[in-house]
Amino acid sequence: MLMSVRGKFIPGYELNVVLSWQGEAKDSEGNSLLKVDGSVEIPYISDENADEDPEIRVTVKDEGPIGKTLKDAMFTKGKPVVEDKVRVYVQSMAKGGPAKEELETKKVEKKGQPVAGASVRKVSEPPVVEKKEVRKEGFKTISLTEKFSCRAKDLFEILMDENRWKGFTQSNAKISKEVGGEFSIFDGSVTGRNLELLEGKLIVQQWRFGNWPDGIVSKVRLTFDEPEPGITVVKVVHTDIPEEDRYGNETVVENTERGWRDLILNKIRAVFGFGI
Repeated sequence: MLMSVRGKFIPGYELNVVLSWQGEAKDSEGNSLLKVDGSVEIPYISDENADEDPEIRVTVKDEGPIGKTLKDAMFTKGKPVVEDKVRVYVQSMAKGGPAKEELETKKVEKKGQPVAGASVRKVSEPPVVEKKEVRKEGFKTISLTEKFSCRAKDLFEILMDENRWKGFTQSNAKISKEVGGEFSIFDGSVTGRNLELLEGKLIVQQWRFGNWPDGIVSKVRLTFDEPEPGITVVKVVHTDIPEEDRYGNETVVENTERGWRDLILNKIRAVFGFGI
C-alpha cells in the first residue's frame, strides 16, 4: 500500500517472514557429527513498528542436545545478522522503497509534459488502495483465541492430518501436508490450498465454502504459541468472509464462527482430551 503524505510517498507494509537454516556440529578433528535443519520466523514486520526491534523466533527440528546447542548458536550469532537485514529493509522503506523513483516520476507527469530526464509511462491502472477498498466491501473477519492442554506440535499435526480430521469431525477429508497442496474437508463442503506451513507454529490457507458465490476465496491464519510446556494457545484469524452466500442468506459470518468454535476447536478439545 502506498500513501501520499505532504507530497511524499510512504509505503505501508505488513510482513511475516520465515527463513530456513542448517547447522552442522563437528568434532575436534573436523569430522561431521550431526547436521540439523531449522527455521527463523519474524512474525510481524510493519511500518507501524519500524522503530522497534522485531521479534525473532528460532526453531530446530532435532531437539536433542546437539540440536539445542546449534539452535542456541544460531540465535546468538544469526540473530544480529537477521536484525541487520531487517533494519536495512525498514530504512529503505522509510525512504520510499524501491518504487519511489517510478512513482515520483508519475506524479510530475502532467498532460504529457514530463520533467527533464524523467521517462514517460502512461498510468492505466487505478491506485492499488482503491482496488482493495472495493474488494473488501461486503466481507468480514473473525478472530478466535483458544487454549488447549497439549503441545503446539500435537495440535498442528491434528489440523494437518486427514485421518484425525475424519475422526473428530466424522466426515471425509483429504489434506495435503505440502505448501501449495490442496485440501478438502467436511465431505467436500470446504476446499482450499496451503499457503504457508511452519510446523508447530503457523498454518496459512485459502478456504472456500461450496455455498459461497463463485470466485470468492477467504484466508485462514492459525498461529500456535506455547507459553509453557503442555499449554498451547491457538489464534484463528479468518478474513474475507462474504456476508451472504450464493442464495442470499446473511448468516455466513455467524455460521463460520460457530463452525470454527463448535465443529473444530471444541471437537478437538473433547475428542483428544485437550481440555483445561
